[in-house]
Amino acid sequence: LVERKDSPGKVLALKLFKKGKSIAKVRREAEMQARAAATGAAPAVVAVLEMDRPGIVMERMGRTIVDVCKAQDGTLTDAQQKHILCAYERLDKAGVLHNDSNPLNLMVADEAGKGPPWGFVDYGFAKELKKGASNIQSGLRLLLHSTKGVVSRGTCKPPRILEAALEQGTTRPQGGGPLI
Repeated sequence: LVERKDSPGKVLALKLFKKGKSIAKVRREAEMQARAAATGAAPAVVAVLEMDRPGIVMERMGRTIVDVCKAQDGTLTDAQQKHILCAYERLDKAGVLHNDSNPLNLMVADEAGKGPPWGFVDYGFAKELKKGASNIQSGLRLLLHSTKGVVSRGTCKPPRILEAALEQGTTRPQGGGPLI
């Protein structure tokens, strides 16, 4: 991790790939993440390293949703749940289907895990979002209830706003109040 000289306080992270990984695939992943970052749904991509072992340099995120749930006795606040729904909306706005809503890929920028921006990392499976589709339909179920999901693994108690969003198929579920 390195602090950016042009942006004091901004710390960078490096995602390294296996030796020999296709540079074209790394560039595509970086491009999808950059599109998501343009709407605030992902950390900004700073550089693509085209070396024997390629990598993506990006702004560092603070903690995963798993870390946040564990630190808060298995709960997410209403505000945190709304920020997560906003991250899904921003992905849709970017026209990117993340396609890998593993709980380790949803992170919050600040170390405390309390505020925005929540965003997604790891765009290796990302693709264009088809008309009429949304990340909430495909991603939220995986985030909460897949074999690695935060609810199914017992990391988080069922978050009522996120559960309502999943049930209603929208980032703005009835009874959830306005988004932040």
